[in-house]
Amino acid sequence: MLDVATEVASSMSSDQFVQRVAESMTVYVVAGESGLARAPSRFKSGQDVTFLWSERAETEKWASCVAVNPRIKELPLGEVLSLLLPGLAAHGRRVGTDWSDGPDEPELEPLELAASLRDGLVGAFASRAVKTGSVWVVSGTYGPAMMNSKFRPQGSMLPCWSVFDRAEIRVEGPWEEMVVSEIPLELFLGATLPGLAESGAMVCPDNILGVDTLEMAPLELARRLRGAGAGE
Repeated sequence: MLDVATEVASSMSSDQFVQRVAESMTVYVVAGESGLARAPSRFKSGQDVTFLWSERAETEKWASCVAVNPRIKELPLGEVLSLLLPGLAAHGRRVGTDWSDGPDEPELEPLELAASLRDGLVGAFASRAVKTGSVWVVSGTYGPAMMNSKFRPQGSMLPCWSVFDRAEIRVEGPWEEMVVSEIPLELFLGATLPGLAESGAMVCPDNILGVDTLEMAPLELARRLRGAGAGE
């Protein structure tokens, strides 16, 4: 069991990992001769801990300590959320974030980390949108492009982004004739989100292709945006 001081330090380390990944949308792992770098858990007998990092420099620093013939792999956050963490959970693994051989290294259940990352992404979206005063969508002839909701049968969902470049990446395939449009935050809060709520649609902030884990109620996103504006 962790003592109070170590538990607090471990929580702070995990929070820092989530904040960095929410900004970069990237996770780093080390692959060795036996797969992804891991070690026996210090707290759960019979379970292994797979190591994840939020910065490449730290991954390079520790790679040779955790694997034989190490190779650093850069994973997009979408892959981490949709494949890696569920896979680790299915195999009974735990995860260690930003491992550095210290006494307060955090260990988490994979799905616990996934939930923290999703919440961190919403927080990062809200902070950026408040800072820039804008939200971006992909628009066509009839307005913003919508997607099918994964949580409401027969429902729809609006993907939106806090960064122009992330929205622009999605202008491809069936959306290749569309354009990226800016919605002022005031309009997004005053009209777009209430309109979605009235129609029963959901919203997906900083949507990642193939990952539906951020789908949320429009008025809940509005609450997070107003909270970010108030400095919460």
